[in-house]
Amino acid sequence: MRVSRTPATRLVTDGLLWGALALAVAMLLWPAFRTDPIGTLRQMVDYTESVGGSDHENFFMGQPVGDPGPLYYLVALAFRLTPVTMLGLVLLVAGLVPLGRRLPSEWAPRLALLVAYCVLFVAMMALAPKKFDRYLLPIFPVVEVLAAVGFWLALRRLPRGLGGRVLPIALLVLGLVQIAPAALVFPYYLAYYNPLLGGGPAARRSIVVGWGEGLDIVTAYLNSKPDAERLTVAGFYPRVMSAQFKGSILSDKQYDAATADYIVLYVNAVQRDLANRLRSVTRGKRSELVVRINGIEYARVYPIPPPPRRDAAGTQFGDALRLERTFMRSDERRYLKSDEVNPGDTVELTLRWVLLQPITEDLTAVVQLLDQRGALVAQHEAPVGGVGSRTSTMRANEIAIEAHRIELPEMPNQYHLVVGLTRANGEWLPVTSWPERLAEEARRLPGQVVVETVDAQ
Repeated sequence: MRVSRTPATRLVTDGLLWGALALAVAMLLWPAFRTDPIGTLRQMVDYTESVGGSDHENFFMGQPVGDPGPLYYLVALAFRLTPVTMLGLVLLVAGLVPLGRRLPSEWAPRLALLVAYCVLFVAMMALAPKKFDRYLLPIFPVVEVLAAVGFWLALRRLPRGLGGRVLPIALLVLGLVQIAPAALVFPYYLAYYNPLLGGGPAARRSIVVGWGEGLDIVTAYLNSKPDAERLTVAGFYPRVMSAQFKGSILSDKQYDAATADYIVLYVNAVQRDLANRLRSVTRGKRSELVVRINGIEYARVYPIPPPPRRDAAGTQFGDALRLERTFMRSDERRYLKSDEVNPGDTVELTLRWVLLQPITEDLTAVVQLLDQRGALVAQHEAPVGGVGSRTSTMRANEIAIEAHRIELPEMPNQYHLVVGLTRANGEWLPVTSWPERLAEEARRLPGQVVVETVDAQ
């Protein structure tokens, strides 16, 4: 005997069934949830509240903003819809007008629930100040169902018998037209934007674009470089690039001119005025690679040019090592908002060396802080390449990088940072070649060179 179910019973039963399926999927595919369900859910809620509930750098209608406002999701949704889906939604609205065949009575509440779900979900997401187009993903299956109903209603209005004959052709045409946008941007599906609204270029001017698309092209290009594993790249998406690049990755905040070989600028960082250090370094420079997908410039790769020959870079010591680059920065005091060097600051000098030929001895890099009279104020020593590195085991053309930290005196003064190399017995390794345009006062015979002048005022 078949037992009939009331609508309320059916709703509860279906809800429990879907809940059980969702729980089973979570237990199967989410190891952290399987191990600690309560703790994992608590962490998810806390993270959502702290990250999603706070302002986040965004971009809307040509301007970097914090909270772009509720209109953001309407614009983002329009750019993410396909022309076929938009037509289906228009036909849905038109099909609800009671002309000819009426909509089956049991369909009305179901359609109303689907529409309410979409509207309420968008409204809920609009409450949080952090807004990105990917947060709308849960509504897209429902939007496609609504669009399909629109096409179905349009077929119902055709003369009897004609709709059945048109249906196979309509399904084929709609399927091909619907899949075409994905095929055109394969394999970068997130690079699709509604062509009726101007496609990728218009989206680039309106909302944040770029969630890692194109970085595989960047890393493949860099991996093809000779000795790619020795290269260091600075970019805005270090975690994404580090999973694909053979060499080392620095974040934009870790950028060091003496360490990095290349800079990668990504579209959403440029849109939102982020990665200012990298953008200032590359301003006016010529890029080596430009990645464009669907009319959008996603990434640019800039080589870090060798320093001008008028500075100490290029100094050769004992025909064995060449000083390739130097980069100095200061530990900024908490109560100061200036990038200037101040008395009492700790300066960090990064040295980048290249071994010209194999050698049998281990050399030490020495950085001295001298005052205007040439008196020694402070000194820091480290093996070339840092702790654990030995020049006797290095190969020709191998790169070595180490950092030296020196605290400046509390009294205002002008100082010189002088670099040299010493052997195991403390003897200075002589300089065998100076950069052609290096000032004479920077040449400290027999084995030192001035790399920076520090004005601590």
